Amino acid sequence: MKRAPGSYAGLTVRQADLLSFLRHRQNAGFTPSYDEMAEHLGLCKSGIHRLLSGLQARGYIERGYGMARSVRVFDEPYRKNPLERFPTEALTAELQRRGVAA
Repeated sequence: MKRAPGSYAGLTVRQADLLSFLRHRQNAGFTPSYDEMAEHLGLCKSGIHRLLSGLQARGYIERGYGMARSVRVFDEPYRKNPLERFPTEALTAELQRRGVAA
């Protein structure tokens, strides 16, 4: 399967298309329904669910379960662990500076 370019690195082309569509609609003020997403990409609802699950696993979106149209899109991938954005070397150096690690 082809991969998406640029800021969508690590996503499939379909995931990047859906993410782009979600960002466009969120900027317009609302989140599309599964039917609207399916129609836009020419997929069934289960295909949309699979793509959304992949986007959520990679941290590009967050979904509220049990609520309609509850997809929140992030500008850059969301990381549950805030330390993930720092390089390991920088964390190790800071721990050594504080005398925590040898």
